[in-house]
Amino acid sequence: MSREVVWQPDALDDFDAVLGFLTDGSPAAAAAFERKVSDTLIRLAHYSIGRPGRVGQTFEKPLTGTCYTLVYGLSDTTVSVLRIIHQRRQWPEDGWPQG
Repeated sequence: MSREVVWQPDALDDFDAVLGFLTDGSPAAAAAFERKVSDTLIRLAHYSIGRPGRVGQTFEKPLTGTCYTLVYGLSDTTVSVLRIIHQRRQWPEDGWPQG
C-alpha cells in the first residue's frame, strides 16, 4: 500500500530554508539532502519506519547522515510532512509541531 505524501506549509518553509543554507555552502550537499528527504518520503509512503513523536499523533524519522529530523503525521492514505527540524533546536514544551 502506498500513501500520498502531503507537505504542510511549515514543512515546505523548513525544506526551502535548509536547502538555501546548504546551497550557500555546498550545492552538492544541498542536492544530497534533497535526495535524502525524497528517498525517506518514498519509504514512508510504503512503510511506517519512524518512531512515535514527542506529540501525540506525530512520528519522527531522523534523516540519516544529516542533523535533521522529519516530523510527520500518518493515516491510512497519507503521510503529512509537518516539519523538518534541526536536531539541536530547542523547542518549548508547548511549541512542538502538532499532528
